[in-house]
Amino acid sequence: MKQILIGFLLSDVLRLIRSKYNNNTDNSNLPLSQVRTLYRISLNEGAKQVEIAEQLEMKPMTLVRIIDQLVEDELVERRPCPKDRRAFLLYLKKPKANKALAEINTHSDEMWKEALQGLSQEKIDDFISTMNLIHANLSEKK
Repeated sequence: MKQILIGFLLSDVLRLIRSKYNNNTDNSNLPLSQVRTLYRISLNEGAKQVEIAEQLEMKPMTLVRIIDQLVEDELVERRPCPKDRRAFLLYLKKPKANKALAEINTHSDEMWKEALQGLSQEKIDDFISTMNLIHANLSEKK
């Protein structure tokens, strides 16, 4: 029955990470929702908005508001999809987006360094492997 604790611990750790990010005044001044979206676009440049929404598990209309802000901040640009005139493709607006992502990565590294202190590199690698396996197991069952 210890497995039930895994869910509670994962949820609580995620809450603490979000809280730490939101309370860190050194962050890039982007809310976590924008950080997640910017990062996802960086991994999938040229993707449709609806595809990014699916990857982030959010409603497309919610994502539109987030992307509107990223466009206003000149971090992301929408380009018309040549195959579907109703759709837009998302691209980073470089170099400003790259600078923001570098700052985000720096803050993320610092936060995770604190979170993982006391763990050997071997344990960290095992943790990442375990989380990847759990992710794969759950993704395959959709």
